[in-house]
Amino acid sequence: MAIKRVGDRMVVKKADLEKKLLAYLRKAGRCIDAGGVTVVAAASPAAGQANWTISAVNYGRAPKADCDEELTRIAPLFLRHFNIAPETASEAKAAAAAADEATTVN
Repeated sequence: MAIKRVGDRMVVKKADLEKKLLAYLRKAGRCIDAGGVTVVAAASPAAGQANWTISAVNYGRAPKADCDEELTRIAPLFLRHFNIAPETASEAKAAAAAADEATTVN
């Protein structure tokens, strides 16, 4: 499989980037119980900048201060090496449906 690149950055799916960020966060000593990291596409990235940003973190039972410190360390590395792939229409529709379902209370 060929690795797609934009400039010096590898292009990965949004979900894969979120999984990678969470895996690195959990490797930090006290952040093993972190629940998730949410990434969103940047509105209009400047030339040479990553096309995404971290929008939310689910800390779970992990200490927020320790996880924030670890994210401050690893986020610049990920921003330097990864871009997210544009979503296809079907992926965008599925994501919107999942978001609607998550907000609906039965």
